Amino acid sequence: MPRSLTLLADEKKLASLRYIEEKTVDLPIGDHYLIAKMGWCKSDPFLINLSESEPRTLLIDCVSPLEAGIRAWIPPFVIFTIREVPTPA
Repeated sequence: MPRSLTLLADEKKLASLRYIEEKTVDLPIGDHYLIAKMGWCKSDPFLINLSESEPRTLLIDCVSPLEAGIRAWIPPFVIFTIREVPTPA
């Protein structure tokens, strides 16, 4: 069974995602630190500022399989990136 990716917002579990799964989550207005995590591997914190209640789209990427195999054993175990992408119309 494939492992799921956990999305944390301000150190609290926000969602679990399977491979290529999309989810919609609600966060209150304000600044939030997001981290994607699977096992001991994670992303760097991503700061998002929500000032309006308009949809925002984030993409969570994993580095290449070769790079992930190396980075998964070297602290700080960062193999994921979170970035904002334009929201589809």
